[in-house]
Amino acid sequence: MTRTIRASQAPLLMLCPQSAVAPEIRIESADNEASFNGSVVHHALAKYINTGERTRFDDDELNKLFSCGAILWEEAKQYFPSPMTEQSVEVKIGDTVIPGHLDVGSIMDTDKGVHVRVADWKSGRVEKDYNAQLQVYALALADYFKATSVTIMILWI
Repeated sequence: MTRTIRASQAPLLMLCPQSAVAPEIRIESADNEASFNGSVVHHALAKYINTGERTRFDDDELNKLFSCGAILWEEAKQYFPSPMTEQSVEVKIGDTVIPGHLDVGSIMDTDKGVHVRVADWKSGRVEKDYNAQLQVYALALADYFKATSVTIMILWI
């Protein structure tokens, strides 16, 4: 039997492997304003990366988050030639499938082989260790592109 675990659950799985076992009752997490704002800004930043078009919001918080992300991208873009945004990725390990949604990625052919760079936007007020989530994305891209090296980055806004 194949089971599916989202890449965004990887940090929790690193702390508590038993969390991979689904309870008998499905528990839905409630959406909140911070989560909604993060999703809206993610999409606006993907559009900015792809087209250079700046999004203006009616909400001050969204404008601040987007502006911070755009400034950060101007610093980070030198490390992401031909960036891919909002890509679905998936890793299969044994009978477990781990799907995820990559925010920014770049594939580079070098004289030492294929190098992959992965970045994930994070916003909000609680800082966690998201390395496990990014490692899933890196593993998926490294496997798919037969990469010899991978760099992961968290872009905090």
